[in-house]
Amino acid sequence: MCIHTRIMADSEDLDFNPFYKLLQTRFMNKFETAQKKCYLVCIPAATALQGININQNFVDTHILRPSPYFRSHYESTDKTGNKSIAIENGFVQTKDGFSVNTKIRILSEELSYNKDYKPFKILIIEKPLDPRFRTGNFVSLSPVDTYTNSISFQENKKLLFQFPEHRVPLSILDQNIKQFNMNYMILQGYLDHAAMKLQDMCFTATESILKVNRNTRRNADRRMVDILTIAVESYVMGCVHSKVFPAVCQKCCRDDNKICSKEKELQGVGGDEFGVKTEFCCPLPASVVELARLDGLYTPLEKLFCLKSTLDCISEEVNYFAKDNVVAGNEVPCIASDDLIPLLVTVLIQSKSTHLISNLYYIEHFHWATTSKDDLSFSLVTFKAATEYFLNTDFSHLKPLAPKMRNEMTLEEILLAKKEQENETGEKGERSRDSHKVAYRTRGGSFNRELDNITRMIEKTTTSPTNTTTPMKSLFAEYDQVQASGFAQRSTVVPPDVIPSSSAHTRLQTPLGDFLSSLKNDVLDGTYGKGD
Repeated sequence: MCIHTRIMADSEDLDFNPFYKLLQTRFMNKFETAQKKCYLVCIPAATALQGININQNFVDTHILRPSPYFRSHYESTDKTGNKSIAIENGFVQTKDGFSVNTKIRILSEELSYNKDYKPFKILIIEKPLDPRFRTGNFVSLSPVDTYTNSISFQENKKLLFQFPEHRVPLSILDQNIKQFNMNYMILQGYLDHAAMKLQDMCFTATESILKVNRNTRRNADRRMVDILTIAVESYVMGCVHSKVFPAVCQKCCRDDNKICSKEKELQGVGGDEFGVKTEFCCPLPASVVELARLDGLYTPLEKLFCLKSTLDCISEEVNYFAKDNVVAGNEVPCIASDDLIPLLVTVLIQSKSTHLISNLYYIEHFHWATTSKDDLSFSLVTFKAATEYFLNTDFSHLKPLAPKMRNEMTLEEILLAKKEQENETGEKGERSRDSHKVAYRTRGGSFNRELDNITRMIEKTTTSPTNTTTPMKSLFAEYDQVQASGFAQRSTVVPPDVIPSSSAHTRLQTPLGDFLSSLKNDVLDGTYGKGD
């Protein structure tokens, strides 16, 4: 018996894979040896096993031991060990010993543990490693084995409508959904009643579909029942989302607003301030992007998988960081459940989710279909714990990191700064003259002098000129030359006296406009803005 932990995207359940079933029955000894020695096990997807002869040679080819020569290379476990593969960027690349060398996509990865709690990998791959196995006797797959649990609304809708026998019950279901959207009124405080009505609608439709579905007439496989139950719920909730979810948001708006306010206040606070261990403090961009998708999803199942995927991304990013930064000779630290809460809080702040509490309520009260994935319920519980901690903890003592210095000031800010400077100078009087002269030789003095220049320019450009007949000087010298050649007559405008001019510099370089020239001849020795 082994323990599995999935660390990549979901593709299918191993428990329903024919090859995996045979590893646990007919080829049990081989599989136990692979677990004991921590070999790599490649499991082709169930849909790719139709017509495959699964024999000892097939097993030896798909259970591989690490190569003693190259990293990420593996060898087959047959007597000769003449087949080899390499794991490269999410693909299995077949090397020596195969009839055809191909790249096979890795659909998902399971990190499993043997009886001694030592880890070994199980890769679920797109197809068998060698196409020549498609001969001889083959494993017969039941129709159920060709279907997997769908997640998105569109996938589940497609699944339901691909069975011709579902036409009548789905037609009745569509009428009930239309009537709910048009006539049912969701009153404040009565969301539980709406949830019960939708749950009853899903139960009735699922029962009608199971009666006509040819794959479940004999109830030979419980898996098809689960697949159709989930599909019906996803279809119904996807169709009523625009009516139900706004009502949920209205109910949870107070807590949602509180979350948003705290997110804004704590922008820039480091993870260590929330209790994240030093060895786990790292950027989590993939996790932030994944959680940011939450508000845009429709069904409770989609949102629940988004929560799970976010936790998986956090674990994966932190594990990579810890592995890359571990001190030589020390063990790589592992994330415990208590470590997830502060990490999740940092991701929550950066994702800026506007309806987190509403989404959790929506998942908890409008998702009824049971699944075999215990990690989904764990994901919901973890997020609820993180939001409770975030809502009820006082973070007022935490200080955000210093904001990045701005490279420029707005016109209003420059004028305001000038006004404040003049007021301050007037209050100080004659006693400040000597210190003011010294300041002009310092960095602050340079800023004040340049502020005077820019302010005077702004005042001249923002007020109406007394002589409206004087044309403005063009920024483009070529255009001036064309105008001077006869198309128009232009009078030369003397630049403001606040702008230093250099005729030699103008001759050497392409002429710039007055304002740009003043900035190019900037006497400041640094970048200034709000940061100063």
